[in-house]
Amino acid sequence: MRLAVVLPPAPVLVPEVARAGSAAAAELAAVRLACREALAPLAAPHGMPADHPPGRRAPGDRRSGAVGPTVPALVLVGPGEITRRHSPGSWGTLRGLGVAVEAPESHDGRDPSLPLSLALGRLLLDRAGVPGEPVLQEVAASASAAECLALGEGLAGEVGPDAGWVVLGDGSARRSPKGPAAFDPRAEPFDRSVEQALRAGDAAALARLDASLAAELLAAGRPAWQVLAGAARLQAPPDRCEVRHAAAPFGVGYLVATWARDGG
Repeated sequence: MRLAVVLPPAPVLVPEVARAGSAAAAELAAVRLACREALAPLAAPHGMPADHPPGRRAPGDRRSGAVGPTVPALVLVGPGEITRRHSPGSWGTLRGLGVAVEAPESHDGRDPSLPLSLALGRLLLDRAGVPGEPVLQEVAASASAAECLALGEGLAGEVGPDAGWVVLGDGSARRSPKGPAAFDPRAEPFDRSVEQALRAGDAAALARLDASLAAELLAAGRPAWQVLAGAARLQAPPDRCEVRHAAAPFGVGYLVATWARDGG
């Protein structure tokens, strides 16, 4: 892979969900900025026209093939109920969160099929100005480490060594008493181990994540991170690794990271 971007599929990253002026919007400013910066290398070379409405693709910018100045193909991976490849043009909706937002924002009108993680990923790509149609891969929350690693290896063999990857996954939802689930003192060390693996470009450490512990800690990103590990272990370690954001503002671990490999 030429570039891998790890993002949290957090609904409150979407301004329509966390409305302007709310406490959530203020606390999420840093992670939103980190997400935009992480995705910037995948965006169209000249970005959006100056007069283009925020959050919309440039007119006619639905290119397949090369998706940006950095990579020739893009894979989007996120957790869901089952492991399956979604067809090109599939879309999702945030209506279940009480907002009339669809992802991508232009689609063919068929019934939505993407799980929330991939719907949020498509929306983030759209709003970052990333062109083209990604490979849309859902991975079951219950998938074993071996299954995730094999899936990643297979996808990497299919899309080639210069593809870009956007991997969506939350850390533990048990980071604090104000989180969505009961506090667990093991949650922060678990998330820290993921952060350290991402910071070091250590695919083997991601591959070793304990699926049972992740399930107990409600760390929904575990299967997607292990798909990334499966893809990455086919190549040499990345040349540059960066954790752009690591926090748990609402009791859920949010990680934004990039792995980059130089050309040549």
